[in-house]
Amino acid sequence: MIADGQIDLVTIAVRPANHHTLAHAAIDAHLPVYCEWPLALDSRQATEMADAARVQGVPTAVGLQGRFSPTFRRLRSSIESGAIGQPLSFSTSLVQAAFRVDSDRSWLTDASEASGALFVATAHLIDVMELILGRVESVVALTRTAIEDGAFGDDQSAFMWATEDTVQVLLELRNGATGTINVTNTATRPSGFELQVLGDQGQIDARSPEYLQFSPVTAQITDRSGGVVMDKPQDVPAEWSPATNVERALTAFGRSLIEGDRFTPDFDHGLRLHRMIDAIRASSADSKWVSVPG
Repeated sequence: MIADGQIDLVTIAVRPANHHTLAHAAIDAHLPVYCEWPLALDSRQATEMADAARVQGVPTAVGLQGRFSPTFRRLRSSIESGAIGQPLSFSTSLVQAAFRVDSDRSWLTDASEASGALFVATAHLIDVMELILGRVESVVALTRTAIEDGAFGDDQSAFMWATEDTVQVLLELRNGATGTINVTNTATRPSGFELQVLGDQGQIDARSPEYLQFSPVTAQITDRSGGVVMDKPQDVPAEWSPATNVERALTAFGRSLIEGDRFTPDFDHGLRLHRMIDAIRASSADSKWVSVPG
């Protein structure tokens, strides 16, 4: 299919272990490529993919759909316009139950396949936090597998989880704000996504019932007196589905190809997020602050 001369765009939405090979095939054919997150199995593969696209001049995109939520984009604009003054601190969490895994998708239980709370939920969450609040400079983190025993959803046969289900990170941003991220797949009563940003002139509260990239987000901004500056911006089209933000991302990528603009997030952006994962793992292993490169 990639060799077909009538192909306009390649989308890669398969097991992450296959992303590297398929992306290179698309790049070698000089075709724009949209690759779902995780971009690759690790930062080494991500580097090779980003370098190849840059050398060939091929437009790329990474499926970090949360940043295409109108709510998150409006929150970014509100902060930039001074709605809460100087951001001081933030706390955010994604509290979910263990996700179902069937025996024919056993790779989802293994961190070496770029699966689990760190590669998926934490990466998506950090990407949205950087969209709203700016670059992460350094992190100190703890990751672990809190519940190792599992059972496949289809035949109930037992397996052992080999990927993180709990991630806790303290982050320092370039603008001086600090914050915490708490991600877990161990809840018996999941509460979904929650965010609170405190500024010297107000605060932001936002929430979503499930993964922030696949469910509608509501938010409120209040000033120091408690007055509501912004309340529940529209983030729900007439027909909402888990693919709504994917549609928004692909539409934006297509528009950038037509207009000749650089798209964000591209493979270089995805590479930096892989390096963020590396920094979190290094911090968890060594119990120290680690700077995020790039």
